[in-house]
Amino acid sequence: AERWEDTRHGSLVDVDSIRKDADGVVYYNQKYKGSSGSSRYAFDCKKSISYYSVGTPNWKTKGNKILPGTMGSELMTFVCSRARYCDTLSLYATSASGGQSCVPLSRC
Repeated sequence: AERWEDTRHGSLVDVDSIRKDADGVVYYNQKYKGSSGSSRYAFDCKKSISYYSVGTPNWKTKGNKILPGTMGSELMTFVCSRARYCDTLSLYATSASGGQSCVPLSRC
C-alpha cells in the first residue's frame, strides 16, 4: 500500500516504501506534488549521502553528500527516522492476519 506524507519541501514520500536493506542503505519512493509518477531514491544515513539514480548502472558511485541544515538534510532525517530493517533472513515477516511487514530497526 502507498501512504504518501508531505515533507513540506514540495515533495511527498511513501512512508510504507521506506526500508533499510542489509547493505545499510535506506530506500524509499518519492514524488513531487502534482506529479502522478514516483521514483526510487536512497540515503546512506550513516555517511549522509543521497542517491537519485537507484537502479541505473553504477548508481552507488553517483551519490551526493548531504550538507547539515539543508532541505536535503531535513528529507534525510524524515526518511531515515522512519526506516525499517529488512535483510535476506527476515525480509518480510507475515503476521497471523496475512499482512507482511519488515522487522523494525528497534527490534534488531
